Amino acid sequence: MTKKDFIQQANAIKLIVDLAERKRTAEIFALTNFKANPRFNKDTFFQACNVE
Repeated sequence: MTKKDFIQQANAIKLIVDLAERKRTAEIFALTNFKANPRFNKDTFFQACNVE
């Protein structure tokens, strides 16, 4: 997966209104993304998802 894919995921996740559900979804995607790309940055992804 590429940075472009991660950006698309984050843009979709940040549309989730419920904060708890948004955080849970971001965590699931972060785990999967890290397995696909060891250079994946969870903190940056969470910021992009509006989870922080």
